[in-house]
Amino acid sequence: MAYLLEVTNLTKHYQVANFFQKPKVVRALDGISFTLNVGDTLAIVGESGCGKSTLAKTILGIEQKTAGEIFSEGKKVEEISRSEFIKSVQMIFQDPYSSLNPRQKAWEIIAEPLYANLQLSRADLRSRVLELMKSVGLREDFAERYPHMFSGGQRQRIGIARALTLHPKILICDEPISALDVSIQAQVLNLLMELQARLQLSYLFIGHNLNVVRHIATHVLVMYLGKVAEYGPVKAIFENPQHPYTQALLQSTPSIKSRKKFEAIEGELPSPFFPPSGCAFHLRCKKATAHCRQTAPQLLVDRDGRQVACLNL
Repeated sequence: MAYLLEVTNLTKHYQVANFFQKPKVVRALDGISFTLNVGDTLAIVGESGCGKSTLAKTILGIEQKTAGEIFSEGKKVEEISRSEFIKSVQMIFQDPYSSLNPRQKAWEIIAEPLYANLQLSRADLRSRVLELMKSVGLREDFAERYPHMFSGGQRQRIGIARALTLHPKILICDEPISALDVSIQAQVLNLLMELQARLQLSYLFIGHNLNVVRHIATHVLVMYLGKVAEYGPVKAIFENPQHPYTQALLQSTPSIKSRKKFEAIEGELPSPFFPPSGCAFHLRCKKATAHCRQTAPQLLVDRDGRQVACLNL
């Protein structure tokens, strides 16, 4: 049986030109592979600048891939019409303040994908939109309001409703709660989980908060400088992390339930213009050896299907 979404060796390089120097190549994505099944949530984690949002945009086709393959239910995306793929995969954006058109009313924002893809009467559009608003916890009398009249959490609900208009199978959630107040984050997160259970949705969940990731994800993909550091089931990643970077991320995440000592990750993410030789993490890794500085690790697969790119295992 084909996976709902399968990404194989996905690569995205940017050429950055300069008047005084030769063009440089930024390897934003460098051989990313993963699979997503129906009803699963794959969390994509890593520091800012590691390629998480570029991965989402490349899957959606907002950015054109340099190499690799993307399969939707066993078919290459190039073999599927653009409109069919977009109906299947939708995105919830990070910032609910800038992702909504301030000149449109709430119901018009939600109805926009329907306008573009379906031939429906105004009455049918309105009926469908009111149904969607109810499903995400918005009252019908909110339909005539403009975005500035809503709170951040309500705006994000509008964004979620808009993403659901075409009955997608996959939602790409690009840090959907990071711009919200802490008191509202749990409400939106619970809504996403309720919708997933009711509609059998699959999520690509991009996030920084590892406590949230542990709560919502079934699998985790840890990225570092455009590459996969570790990938596997959420329980294995959190209870027995193998890659030093995964271990460092978990140790740098505060938790009221754990007595583990909080330790910030030393150093900074290297410049993508001048990536280090060998293992990309060796400059910040406490376990790095001379071999790590010279040789780039390959992803190794264990019996549980977990993948780890480390030379010291």
